[in-house]
Amino acid sequence: MLRAQIQETLEALRHRGVVCEVIGSFARTSALIDAESDLDILVESKGGLSEADVWDVAWAHLRDVDVDLVFADHLPATKVALMKEHARE
Repeated sequence: MLRAQIQETLEALRHRGVVCEVIGSFARTSALIDAESDLDILVESKGGLSEADVWDVAWAHLRDVDVDLVFADHLPATKVALMKEHARE
């Protein structure tokens, strides 16, 4: 159920031009996922949306898990590159 919500969220964000991918524990397909877990999404480009708009889209689709949006433009490029190494699209 959570994986379906995650996919729905990514599709909704991408439909609006947001370039994003899952990072953290949810990026590992073998990870045990439950309502106590939180979802980390790396946002590389907001696609013309404000950060508040990106949050609104994420919250509208994720009902059963907490989400943390990590905006790449707030981080050094080296840190973003490390996150992307362990990301899942």
